[in-house]
Amino acid sequence: TVPEEVLVITAGVDIQDDRIEMEVVGWGLDEESWSLDYIRIYGDPSAPNIWNELDLHLSKTYKDMRIVSCCIDSGHHTNQVYKFCKPRLARRFFAIKGQAGEGKTIIGRPSRNNIMRCPLFPVGVDTAKELIYSRLNIQNAGAGYCHFPMKYDEEYFRQLTAEKIVTKYRRGFKRREWILMRSRNEALDCRVYSL
Repeated sequence: TVPEEVLVITAGVDIQDDRIEMEVVGWGLDEESWSLDYIRIYGDPSAPNIWNELDLHLSKTYKDMRIVSCCIDSGHHTNQVYKFCKPRLARRFFAIKGQAGEGKTIIGRPSRNNIMRCPLFPVGVDTAKELIYSRLNIQNAGAGYCHFPMKYDEEYFRQLTAEKIVTKYRRGFKRREWILMRSRNEALDCRVYSL
């Protein structure tokens, strides 16, 4: 179900070697969010069938509302991501590439320096993760609060919180970096891309 407070719906898509994972998020006032669906599509991302299935999921309506924008990570199967996104630019489906590092904007200017001339947006993943983690600490519904359905299992939340920020020193300078605490973090990546 889609709560009445949801005004717009986005999706974040993470490509793996044997599957595609996707989170659909509804957004309300002051970026209060509701996770509406989490989908895993198993198959070979180099084959067209899995992309057709992804398109069906992204075309789905949620209480007469459509997904208004989608970001798809181009780190794996890059050319297939470009091939999928470029003809769907009018639907606001964008190829993205995560960029680690403190102080980067969540979304930057796109480049077209690729074989398909597909716009590729840089995403400041560290900035986005810091924002998401701070929102996960909000205790009361309202601005920035994250709602999740009861059907999500423990694995989803372990993936969502699979990283932590640590302070490291390089050449005498202090830097904060996100490190993986477990092998899987697709739920966090999808949430970043939905944001």
